[in-house]
Amino acid sequence: MTSKTGGYITPRLHVPQEVWSQGGARLLNLPEKVRVVEVLCSSLEEVQHTSGAIFDTGNVSASLVAGIGKKDGELWSLKLEEFSNVCDGVVANFGKKLGVGEGFMIKKNSGVSLSRLFSRVAFLYNLLT
Repeated sequence: MTSKTGGYITPRLHVPQEVWSQGGARLLNLPEKVRVVEVLCSSLEEVQHTSGAIFDTGNVSASLVAGIGKKDGELWSLKLEEFSNVCDGVVANFGKKLGVGEGFMIKKNSGVSLSRLFSRVAFLYNLLT
């Protein structure tokens, strides 16, 4: 970034120049963080692929209104459960190394709830930042 005032990453998101020019900032555990992102992206791509196949254009709300078959619903639920398991694995394998997640208990329930999945994603986001 060369501008003295910063720059826009998106039309609404401005990043001040000071963010990019902090002297002496250290990036800790960078290889582990990169690996976490790779694992999560790969798993999310599988969910996206399955969602696209089931919901045709990826419009989940329209497909839910029109109705999907039980088999498709079970397949999608299975993919979400697999993603949840990947999230659990990331926490188990990288949480301690990255200095977060101590005392975090993984609750095993039957089935996946979206609130559980979103809370897990929020935790992983905090793990990476």
